[in-house]
Amino acid sequence: MCWRVCPQMGEIAEACEAWGTGDTARQLYQFIADWNACPEDRCAMLAGSPSPRNTVFQKAAIASVLRALCDRDGETLPGWAETARNPAPVTLDGISAGDGDSFGEIVRQESPLGCRMHNVFFEASELDKGKAVHG
Repeated sequence: MCWRVCPQMGEIAEACEAWGTGDTARQLYQFIADWNACPEDRCAMLAGSPSPRNTVFQKAAIASVLRALCDRDGETLPGWAETARNPAPVTLDGISAGDGDSFGEIVRQESPLGCRMHNVFFEASELDKGKAVHG
């Protein structure tokens, strides 16, 4: 068991719902750090799912992060996450990442491949949050 208290996905979804779109990225970046720090707790962290009260964006953002983590680490993506998709391309912060937008194009190019399935993008380097650095 990890020394951290790692939240389950259902708890992250509740926090995103409570704090709104602007806090979704912060909640998910912390989830990534916890995931990296506590590999033995990953199966438990995948428990739960978004509620009907979560927005389409929140569900897609959570699914995008989960897909990237699960793809990288060989975990099974929860079934609910397979179909979560935002209607328009956005960043994890909810900023437009559409075609013709140079910022959006850069973020899409630097994001994990699985983000395309959910239309929510973030830089792949964000997946390293919370990893120990060894010299």
